[in-house]
Amino acid sequence: MDEQPRLTLSVAEAAAFLGISRNLCYELVRRREIPAIRFGPRLIVPKKALNDLLTIGVPLGQGQEPVDIRRPKSASGRAH
Repeated sequence: MDEQPRLTLSVAEAAAFLGISRNLCYELVRRREIPAIRFGPRLIVPKKALNDLLTIGVPLGQGQEPVDIRRPKSASGRAH
């Protein structure tokens, strides 16, 4: 059987890939800042979605601020 590259990561693998703690990664998934799919009790992070998420950021340096990837807030201050 041909080995196909995996299309997903566990939350722990996504955390290691991003260089953050597993707990922080779970928190970011819970806040929907990192895309994840639930299969029964298991959460998985699609590699493509994670790569797409990373490509929208602006490299820091030259006085630039990080990009806020969260959903825009309404006038009331709550996310849509």
